[in-house]
Amino acid sequence: MSLDPSQEAANGPNVVGRERSLVFASLIVAAAAFGILRSRRVRTLRVAEDQFARHFENTTTGIVVLQVIFDRTGAAAGHEVVDMNPAAQPLLGVTAREGIGMRSGDAAYLQWPEPARAANYRVALTACRPSTNNSDRRPAAGSTSVRSRPDTGSFRNS
Repeated sequence: MSLDPSQEAANGPNVVGRERSLVFASLIVAAAAFGILRSRRVRTLRVAEDQFARHFENTTTGIVVLQVIFDRTGAAAGHEVVDMNPAAQPLLGVTAREGIGMRSGDAAYLQWPEPARAANYRVALTACRPSTNNSDRRPAAGSTSVRSRPDTGSFRNS
């Protein structure tokens, strides 16, 4: 598209006006396409979130979501309970209302021996690397899993 006044004089104002209209129409079509695709993605995301929430609430396996807390130097200094499902509550002996927000120093079940704590933090900080291949769902090399022991409410590496 040229907006050069000399070309406008040579080609006439209608040609330039048509070019501007085509650009405007193209922008409208692109915006509409973006809106449609985005709404589909949002809908798909909402369905996935609803499915996850149902599984989280209804599974018989206790799930506790922890967040690593960092000190001012950027080193892992502790962890905090972000969420827990109903099955985790009897394992830990607390309700979700009591447990959410507790930090590693607040309860015995949140205190891990230093080697286990270091390994768990290392996993938390490295195992969730973004992948370019969606079919590659393997854990990071050297990662460990953390399991709860129902009899004591403590965690261990496996």
